[in-house]
Parts: sequence; structure tokens; C-alpha cells
Amino acid sequence: MLAAKIEKSFALIFIASLLAAIFISGPAKHSEFLVEPILMAMLYCSFLNVDIVDVFTHIKKPFLSIYLLVFYILVLPTVIFLGFVSLDSELAIALLLLTALPPGVATPALTNIVKGNTALSLTLTMLGHLVAPFTIVFLFYILTSTLIELDFLAIFYKLVIFIVVPLLLSQASKKFFRSTANRLAQYSSATTIILVALLTYIVVGVQSERILSQPANIFGDIALLFLIFGVFHVLGYFLPFWRSRKDKITSSVSKTYMNSALGVVLAYEFFTPEIALVLILAEIPWLLMFIPFKYFANWLEKKIKQGNATF
Repeated sequence: MLAAKIEKSFALIFIASLLAAIFISGPAKHSEFLVEPILMAMLYCSFLNVDIVDVFTHIKKPFLSIYLLVFYILVLPTVIFLGFVSLDSELAIALLLLTALPPGVATPALTNIVKGNTALSLTLTMLGHLVAPFTIVFLFYILTSTLIELDFLAIFYKLVIFIVVPLLLSQASKKFFRSTANRLAQYSSATTIILVALLTYIVVGVQSERILSQPANIFGDIALLFLIFGVFHVLGYFLPFWRSRKDKITSSVSKTYMNSALGVVLAYEFFTPEIALVLILAEIPWLLMFIPFKYFANWLEKKIKQGNATF
């Protein structure tokens, strides 16, 4: 099936869209009006796989979800920002936006691949998106008011539109057009991959001249982002230190693989091109870091079964 081939080739599709955006950027510069509709279509497709009523019905351990989300989208973003703001305020703002994003809508699927707790991942994803308009605006108001001028009300409004509208439409589709919604849900992953590639092409294409003019800075930012993603994998794993391996893996995936597409669009609309570029470059470790983590999770499972590991 074409959908299955697209899902297996997602990394190649993303890399192709990235290269096309840099070297064949002409059409991208005339397609900026599509950025918001593409993001909302992506979230709509992803939310088709979610029944929000079931999510809230199955929240059996609210303390764990609240504890993890507080660290994910409040504590760690604040620490990262304060650690970088004296070195490079613009980079600090970019990292604040990146790390304050809610867990990505793909995290339940990624969690399932590494045999984590999919129910917990789904809960963290949905709760994270519902509180994101409040937490992101709160963090930027508290931490960046003296560094950058932002329209906080406009950011809040856009976040609500980007998240709530696709969520409500997806749930309405599942209720009133169930058979059609179920068929669409079967192809949601492949559709989302195509939409991510298209979004990447447009946003990167607009920045292509800037990227080509400063390759050294680009590689430095990519290296830093790989380091940050690695740190988030480790911190995410040990945050629920008293929980099972499955919950630790879930926490690691949920923290590391945030909704980067949402961050790209926010950066594109409200922040400087330099900040937007950092969010775009974060797509690279987002795609590549999961591969070694998958091998780690499989290795850890084997060691635990053999009785050679306890963490």
C-alpha cells in the first residue's frame, strides 16, 4: 500500500522536502498563505485517532500526568532559558519556545513502537495540548517581556485556534460521520507525513537564502539541538524514577518529541527569522534521535528479561 510505503519512508520524505526547500525555493515563497491551514489539517488528521472522552475516562493516575507535564512544559523550559539567556538571548527564546511545546501528536505511536505505556502517552499528549495556550503565554510573559515585544493575546488566540478547532472538528467527525472518519484515520499517519513535508518545504524555503549564507552557524545550532534532545531523553526517562520501565520510556518519548510543527508555525508568525530557523532545524534531531533510542529500548528490554538490568 502507498500509505505504508510513505510511513516507512518518512525520514527520506522529510530530507527531500528540506533539500528542495533550500535549493528550489521559488514556489515556497508564494505559498506562505498555506502554513496555517496545513498545520490545522495535520492536527485534525492526528486527532482522528483520539477519542477525548476515553482519554479523560482512563486518567487513573492524575498525579503522574500532572507531575510530568509540570516538568515538561514549565520547569525544564525555564531552566533551559535561564541557562542560555546570558549567552545568546535570541537562542534562549528559540529554545524556550521549542521546549515549552506540548508532547507531539505522534508520541503515542512512537511510544507503541518502543513498547511503552501508550495510554499514559495519549493522556500526556492531550492534556499538554489543552493547557499549552496558557502555559506558553505564561512562560513568555514571565521570562521574555523585557527582551522581546510580543502580542501575548494574539499568541494565545492562535494557539487556541490551532489546537481547539482541529480537535473539535475531529471529534465531531467521529461522532457524526464515523465511517468516513474511521477510513480517514487509517491514512492519518501517511497524510500527516506529507503535510509535515509540505509545511517544512514552505517554511524552510522562505529562509533558504539565510540558511545558505551562514552554514557554520547552522551546523552549530544542529549540534546543540542534538545535545538538547539527548538530554531530554535522559531527563524524561528518569523523571518518573519510581515507575516501571514502560512508564519511563513513555516519559522519555513524550518529553523529547514535542509538537515541533506547532512551534515552527508560531515562530514563523510571531518571532524573528533567526528564532524560526532554530525551530526548523529542530526537525532534524526530532526525526533522527528516535532511531538510536529505539535500539536502546530494545536492548534494555532484553537486559531486564535476562535479569541484568533494573533501571
